[in-house]
Amino acid sequence: MKTDTQTVMLVDDSSDNLGLLNDILSPYYNILIANDGIKALEFLQSSPQKPDLILLDIVMPGLDGFEVCRRLKANPSTAEIPIIFITGLVEREQIIHGFQAGAQDYVTKPFYPKELLARVKTHIDLKRRNEELKVLNATLEQRVELKTKQIRKTNKKLKELNKALDKANKQLLTLDKAKSRFIQIISHEIRTPLTGILGFTELLQKSLKDDQYTQYLNALKESVLRLEEFSEKALFISNLMTGLVKPVLANLPLKNLIETTLEHFRETIAQKRLKTINSISPSFNVKGDTDLTQLSLYNVLDNAVKFSEPDQKIIIRPFKKQSIEIINTGSRFSEEALQNIFELFSYGYEPIDQNFGLGLAITKMVVELQGGQVEALNLPAGHACLRLHFQPAD
Repeated sequence: MKTDTQTVMLVDDSSDNLGLLNDILSPYYNILIANDGIKALEFLQSSPQKPDLILLDIVMPGLDGFEVCRRLKANPSTAEIPIIFITGLVEREQIIHGFQAGAQDYVTKPFYPKELLARVKTHIDLKRRNEELKVLNATLEQRVELKTKQIRKTNKKLKELNKALDKANKQLLTLDKAKSRFIQIISHEIRTPLTGILGFTELLQKSLKDDQYTQYLNALKESVLRLEEFSEKALFISNLMTGLVKPVLANLPLKNLIETTLEHFRETIAQKRLKTINSISPSFNVKGDTDLTQLSLYNVLDNAVKFSEPDQKIIIRPFKKQSIEIINTGSRFSEEALQNIFELFSYGYEPIDQNFGLGLAITKMVVELQGGQVEALNLPAGHACLRLHFQPAD
């Protein structure tokens, strides 16, 4: 079946050959004819119409097929047209010479129609596929170029955003430093008059013997101490958040630190008739900063003592290899408390007074600063439990 777009050019000085080739190919392709090489070159150079394939005789007067082929391949407008040599020559050297000149294939005389049609179709199909590949490659290159431009544009925006973020981070750092400095000033300004108030309160306690005044002074002293403690905790949290606290890690005997910390609560423990059980072994060592570890133990034990019911137990015992747990019998965390127990200004236990939960928040920050973890839970027996996980000692 003849196509409307595929054209074959026949170049041969023999009218018999041209007639035979035309008879074989014309039912399937459009045919252009030239009876010598010069006419073929002139037509191809002047005409915008280019064939899809050229059947080129080798032996012709004037320019032979080899020279015509070389000139066609040297011209960019015809270089991609596949060329099949028509030859009666079968010498290997002539065939190689034809390929070196740029031909894609050859057919020998006499012509076998099926073979000729198959060779022509194969090379026209290859040419079409090569053209499709070129179009596809060009399209892909355009897409790649477009994507590259988009990526460059996005990278430029990201760089601008990074600059803006850097600027914002610097501003936040400046604000953090200013906030820390402000808290330091406020803490100092609060502690100075509090020291005076506390001193005069103690003098009045010694001077006034009336029970009613003593009660008032005790309440005043307790409020001053709480305000002073809050001021110190606020300053410490500010220093933690701005990186001013630097831990110095060493191997620590945990049992001794716990016993030393418990001494701070002996009076309250006695008043509540609490029983403390410290089953940590003297050989139980962990890695941590002495002051920061003692501070975390103080805050946890302070909560344990503060929220224990009278006549209950506070149990301190090992948990796994490098962890301990502090258990309050008779006390438990509320579900709400467990959700935000380590957040600033949250309650640790069911609140029994108006103390805000800074201690456990500080504990979490301090423990994590040393590479550890802290968790809160209720044991199956219903007891409140805080677990401290430390780094292993060297």
